[in-house]
Amino acid sequence: MNASKSTQKLDDKGKQEEKMGLGTALLTVGAAIGAALLAWGVSRAFSNDDVKMMKAPGRDDYMRRRDFQDNPHKYFMICMDRK
Repeated sequence: MNASKSTQKLDDKGKQEEKMGLGTALLTVGAAIGAALLAWGVSRAFSNDDVKMMKAPGRDDYMRRRDFQDNPHKYFMICMDRK
């Protein structure tokens, strides 16, 4: 009888440790998700959403409109150098 009680206590203790391990894992995952959401929110708060984009002339790509409007000659010279 003593052996079965001690075995049962060990089984109960193992289950408790397993539950504690699962709780710790869930807490860790929750904290990681929370940190990621916080970082995303901060980056969105400090980002510059006023950047206008345009299709890059002669390419299947997009570029900042301001870069092209500041010096279109430079853009085309760079494109010619790449060929």
